Amino acid sequence: MPQTREGLVAAWTTELEKAGKEKPDGWETLTTGEIRDRYLSQYFINAPDAEAIDPDMVVRRD
Repeated sequence: MPQTREGLVAAWTTELEKAGKEKPDGWETLTTGEIRDRYLSQYFINAPDAEAIDPDMVVRRD
């Protein structure tokens, strides 16, 4: 997790690019906490699901 505002902006930008998106207008006025929240949200949206990681994964149901 980036610790600086600049690091968060860079990481958020990377995650947005992966999703084919750009930073919204006015993003400069967001607080560092809001940027962190948006970065984490996009990070989890971009994360692969378990089947994409391991298609042969067995789901156990007890």
